[in-house]
Amino acid sequence: MRGRAVLVALVGVLVLVAVAALLAWQQYQDARSSALGAVRNRTVLAATVFDTYFAGQIAQLNAIADAPAVVNQDQVAMSAYFKRVVASNRRAFTGGLGWIDRQGVSRVSSTAAPPGQEPVSVADRTYFRQAMAGKPFISEGITARRSNQHVVVIAVPTHDASGQVSGVLAGALLVNPTPTSQTSIDLGFKNLVVLDRLGQSVLSGFDKPRNAALAARLRRPAGPTGQVLGDTKGLSDASGHVVAYATSAVPGWVIAIDQPRSEVLAAPRRSLALSLVAIGGVAALVLALFIRSVLRARGAAEQEERLARETTAFAGQVAGASAVRQVCDATAGSLAAAFPGTLAVVALAADDGLGARVAAAAGGVFDRTIHGPAVNAVAEEALIAPAALAYDTEALVAAEAPHIAAAFGGARRALYAQALTAPDGARAGALVLLFADELELDEDERRFVAGQAEQAAIGIERTQAREREHDVATQLQRSLLPERLPAVTGLDLAARYNAGSTGLVIGGDWYDAVVRPDGLVHVTVGDVAGRGIEAATLMGQLRNAFRAYALEHASPGEVLSRLLRHVAGDDMATAVILTIDPATGDVRCASAGHPPPLILPAPGAEVVTMAVESGPPLGAAATSDVPEAAVHCAAGSAIVLYTDGLVEQRGASIDAGIERVAAAIAAHGTADAGRLADAVLRGAGADGGLDDDVALLVVRFTGVTAEPVTDRPGTEASVLQARS
Repeated sequence: MRGRAVLVALVGVLVLVAVAALLAWQQYQDARSSALGAVRNRTVLAATVFDTYFAGQIAQLNAIADAPAVVNQDQVAMSAYFKRVVASNRRAFTGGLGWIDRQGVSRVSSTAAPPGQEPVSVADRTYFRQAMAGKPFISEGITARRSNQHVVVIAVPTHDASGQVSGVLAGALLVNPTPTSQTSIDLGFKNLVVLDRLGQSVLSGFDKPRNAALAARLRRPAGPTGQVLGDTKGLSDASGHVVAYATSAVPGWVIAIDQPRSEVLAAPRRSLALSLVAIGGVAALVLALFIRSVLRARGAAEQEERLARETTAFAGQVAGASAVRQVCDATAGSLAAAFPGTLAVVALAADDGLGARVAAAAGGVFDRTIHGPAVNAVAEEALIAPAALAYDTEALVAAEAPHIAAAFGGARRALYAQALTAPDGARAGALVLLFADELELDEDERRFVAGQAEQAAIGIERTQAREREHDVATQLQRSLLPERLPAVTGLDLAARYNAGSTGLVIGGDWYDAVVRPDGLVHVTVGDVAGRGIEAATLMGQLRNAFRAYALEHASPGEVLSRLLRHVAGDDMATAVILTIDPATGDVRCASAGHPPPLILPAPGAEVVTMAVESGPPLGAAATSDVPEAAVHCAAGSAIVLYTDGLVEQRGASIDAGIERVAAAIAAHGTADAGRLADAVLRGAGADGGLDDDVALLVVRFTGVTAEPVTDRPGTEASVLQARS
């Protein structure tokens, strides 16, 4: 059993470790997904910013293209106009504004051309051809032919007064490699990469990434929500990177964030928080409120689930309970489990309905001497109160239940008590919950406690009725047994009957003792198979037959062989008979399928099993001779006869039960027959409830004191007198 217990404990620990590891891994996966999602969201946000910016620039160019100077193709007016626009907003077109005619020659520019320089042709530029097709266009990163600067050109078509395309209006943006600013890092845009349609890094001098395969992959459409590669080679061809990317629709560029994987997963929550800062304080507040409501809902769901489990488990415990104490223990245990850290106490109403007394407690140390009277007072108040008592603060407990505050020294700061009321209105008792901290039960918790109280009340009423029936059954059973055993010189006889079951079901266990006129004593213990009225009837018949045959026959085997004829059909019984000569201590034994008697040869000696050859049980075979065994018992020895209910217990072997009884006999070897019988019952587990009825008979040999020898005259009268 110890090995099994260790194995079960080991398996339990391994299961807990596995569950904990699984939960820890799941939490890591959730955090990882959240971190990767945050990086992807930042790329989508950056792409959106680029789209918004370029859309604004295109709108501004379209507005310039509608100016009269541009429509009329007045190059002088256009030059002056472009210079005014650039001067008024130096951050709009940092590379200048220019107009290109239909042949692709740059005719007007806000920047002065060097003296003598011929107009520059841009007819081969993609932005010129796309704009001439009639739609705005944003170029890839290019090098300006006149200034050799890195620029990005935004181009829109211009129209003459008739609406025909007259040329292209181009706005240039200077692009210079710059280190990432602290603001970008704080907003979560560290390692931001912008790839144009040719795969050039716009923010890094138009260099192409080392990892050309990844750059080509990123240029594929990423969808409106972007994509993220959780573990890949970065654009620098370094391993272990996270690359999130999205497509900026207006310029057709790829916006990517390329970071080492260790940085992304080291602080996913911090990354998420930084992302939320970029969205704004309002979004952060909404998210905080949402998380709070989710956590509260989850806590409420967990509490509801726990209470539901306790309700189901408690219903099963109450349904299976056969004693009031079991119902009370189950109620206190269920409430203590449902409210961790709570002291749950169940009190039963007195028989006269006046007062209540503690019956069970769970969930904390409980001293009946110190705490019992205070809890009894609360239970009595709850028993007669029209509603539950709820004192949810320490001050309220001190004011309304000062005896509780005094008994617990202020260690219990909240109290909830409710009567145990059955559906018919009967109140069987009350339950009291004492909390270490101030606490107010919510509506669901109150309903749970009320449901437990109702089930407990029903269970208590049912088990009380069964216990009353059990008392009636026990009294009926005892009425079928001898009121007292005969007093025999030289012997100390004691018998006990223990009813092991509940309810109105009587058994067939019996014991008896008969003193014959010749001084021999027959003692017997027997057991009829089965329970109920039939078993009790057969037991009464066998006991009466035994008394008749015991007076007629001096042999225990003869008595048993005649008892065989009284059991017929499907009935069966076992019995053992001892025939004792108190004057000599000689004992003869006969058994019909019954457990062998136990013999204590002398106080302090080892208890042994009487070596008797058992005949078949009564009713299992035809009438036949029953073998006998003989033993001599000196003064101080004892013999214990019993039915199988004393040594048979669920989950244990009979040998273990016999050893347990033998140990109890040896430990009380000097006790008289009555105390020895009580000790044997306790040792066998009668205090905790035996599974079956038990009949027990103890024979203690006390010895016979010889009368003094006298001399008498040898007359006929004196001889007759001496013989008698």
